[in-house]
Amino acid sequence: MAATLKRQEDHKRRATHAVHTASQAAETAPALRPPRQLRSEETLAKMIRAGRDLIQQHANFDLVLISDVIRTAGTSTGAFYGRFKDKDAFIASVLEAAFVEMEAEADKTIRDDEAWAQGTASEFAALIVRYYVNMCRRNQGMFKAVLRHFGALDPDANPMRRLNRNIQSVVAPALALKMKAEGQDGSESEVRIVMQMVVGTLTLTLLTDPGPLRFDGDLIETKLTAMMKRFLLLP
Repeated sequence: MAATLKRQEDHKRRATHAVHTASQAAETAPALRPPRQLRSEETLAKMIRAGRDLIQQHANFDLVLISDVIRTAGTSTGAFYGRFKDKDAFIASVLEAAFVEMEAEADKTIRDDEAWAQGTASEFAALIVRYYVNMCRRNQGMFKAVLRHFGALDPDANPMRRLNRNIQSVVAPALALKMKAEGQDGSESEVRIVMQMVVGTLTLTLLTDPGPLRFDGDLIETKLTAMMKRFLLLP
């Protein structure tokens, strides 16, 4: 419980600084905000959404042009530079917004979906793999861009690492407890190791698609689930 509360507080703290809160501002109490400020917040939200869409489309930060952001968002050069010092600052804001959203979505899904709570350890392991595969598919362009950029410059600053650590901090102890409740050797460290193997395979496939596992299709989820169950000696 304490760990869950701490994660929730971390999300709240980051969310206050994430640019995506601007898009929510107009929904919270529009009657209390001056029209000019409302328009400014809406413009900011449009630019952030445009940036995320363009990163997803190009899978490369270098191909995201400020002129395209302005055109896609339907805003102006002045509005852009009124908010962001340069393109790097803009990309950083888009990433913060996107990954705070992904972390919150992962927490909510795992917390609220009854399948995660009620299933067996084997079913839980399959859900972990499915969540990672689907998350990578939904954010394929974003993840490719992040991996290419931070892999070359600063791997430790990669926001995908933070996202993965947060997901692991929720599901690894939960799966270990399920395994112990079923009379198996529920080692959290073993769960984390096999999750690293799953994420590593997905990362390689996402970047290079070397085969025979392909990113599209059902085979990758099936094989990764089998690998995870076999490693943990799950039925």
